[in-house]
Amino acid sequence: MISSARFTSLFAFSGALALVLLTRLIPHWPNFTAVGAFALGSAVWFGGSRWNGLLALAGLYATDLVLNNTLYSAGSNAFSWGYSGMVWTYSAWALLVALGSALKVQRSWTRWTGGALIGSVLFFVVTNTGSWLGAPFYEQTFAGWLTALVAGLPFAANFALSTWLFGAAAAVVVRWIQSAERAQA
Repeated sequence: MISSARFTSLFAFSGALALVLLTRLIPHWPNFTAVGAFALGSAVWFGGSRWNGLLALAGLYATDLVLNNTLYSAGSNAFSWGYSGMVWTYSAWALLVALGSALKVQRSWTRWTGGALIGSVLFFVVTNTGSWLGAPFYEQTFAGWLTALVAGLPFAANFALSTWLFGAAAAVVVRWIQSAERAQA
């Protein structure tokens, strides 16, 4: 039987995940969503369970299915289960989940800021390296890799800002809920 505290935590996690995924589905600036913040903070905010990271990745994949088969389908009738570069993107998300768990980013604003910055750089380097390796228009040289990195800089800035901003807002909400729960106990 599930305890009421565990049910509340699961309910809060599910609600937060739904809001995060909604930020991917509504119109937004390129790479300006709450997904990075959720990947970085979810394991800490919701009890440190490894399942939180896996559930976050599953939710991300669900929104990828929706986006790839509606907005990005370009009129194709074929159902798409994935996209080129997906391994790189999901590896980067998994790194953010692991980083958030290792740094325990919720514990201070300094850790959150450092985690958001390190996580954003990791995500940027991993995904743009994948773009460089997978795109025929980049030379497969050091100069070609640098070109891929430079091309991704505008997206990296949005990702870093949104990761920090959404994460800071989530940390405030989580701390408010935790203090309210302590006051009731």
